[in-house]
Amino acid sequence: MLDSRKDHVKFWRPQMLLMVSNPRSSCPLIVFVNDMKKSGLYVIGHVKAGKDFSELLADPTQDEYTHWLSLVDHLKVKAFVELTVAETVRSGLHHLVRISGMGAMKPNTIVFGFYDGDIPQDFFLSPSSPYATARFQGEGTEGEVFSLRGGGEKSVSPQEYVHMMSDVLRMKRNLCLCRHFSALDKQAIKSNVYRPSFKYFSWHTALIGLVGTLIMMFVINPIYSLCSIVLCVLLILLLHVFSPARSAEWGSISQALIFHQVRKYLLMLDSRKDHVKFWRPQMLLMVSNPRSSCPLIVFVNDMKK
Repeated sequence: MLDSRKDHVKFWRPQMLLMVSNPRSSCPLIVFVNDMKKSGLYVIGHVKAGKDFSELLADPTQDEYTHWLSLVDHLKVKAFVELTVAETVRSGLHHLVRISGMGAMKPNTIVFGFYDGDIPQDFFLSPSSPYATARFQGEGTEGEVFSLRGGGEKSVSPQEYVHMMSDVLRMKRNLCLCRHFSALDKQAIKSNVYRPSFKYFSWHTALIGLVGTLIMMFVINPIYSLCSIVLCVLLILLLHVFSPARSAEWGSISQALIFHQVRKYLLMLDSRKDHVKFWRPQMLLMVSNPRSSCPLIVFVNDMKK
C-alpha cells in the first residue's frame, strides 16, 4: 500500500543508511543515528570487500548476519541490517544505496564515519564503556567477532572515500559525515538538559488548561472575551473558504500512517526465529525488459502465495 509516487514533502522523514566498517569502534555513532532518525527507516550497512564473489566457496555474510542482529539487540536500536559482498567498498556502497529498504521505504540519507588516522577504540572491551559486553568474544574463528584492524592498512583509500561521497551526491541522496563520536557521552548530555520533570502531560491536562483559560477570560471581561472568540471563529472560516491552500496538494496522511505500521511490524520480524513450518517462497525475479516479460511477472506473482 506504500507508494513512493504519493510522497509529499509534508511527510518527509530522515531514512538513514549508516555505513559501518566495524561496530566495535562505532557503537556511539550507531546509537546516535538511531536517535536522529525519529520515526524513519534506519539501515546499518556493511560491505565485505576483497575477493571476487566467484572465488569464494560460500556467501560470508550468511554466517555474520546473526552476529549483526545480536549487535542490534545489544545496542537496543531499531534498525535493519544489510550486508553485501563486493570487490571494493565503493561498489558495495552502490549495492546498498540502491537495494536497501523495501518499496517506498528507501534510505534518503547516507551516513559515513570520518576518514582519519585514529586507532579504532574497542567499546565492547572498555570497562568504562556503556556498551561493554562479552557477547562477541570467543564466537569467531579468530577468537572474537568483529575483530578490529588495529593500526594497519584501511580497506578504503582516501581517494575511494572521496569518490564514495561523490557517488552518494550523484545518486541524489543526503550525505552526513560524522567525526569524534568516540567521545560522545549521552549520560553527560542528559544530566545537563533542563527540562520539566513533570511527565504527566496529556490531552486531559491540556483540556483542563483550555477550560481554565476560557473561564479566566470571562471572569476578567466577558464582552471582550466573547468578541475575541467570535473574531477567531470568523477568521478560521474565512481562511477555510478563501485560502488558496484549499486547491493545493497536501499529500495523503494514509501513506505516513502505513509507513509507521509497516516499519513497526518489519522490525518485529526476526530471521533467527524462522521455522520450516512457516517457510514461504520469497521471490526475486530478474527482469531484463518488462515488455517481453509480462506473463512471467504475472506468473511469479501468482506463485509467491
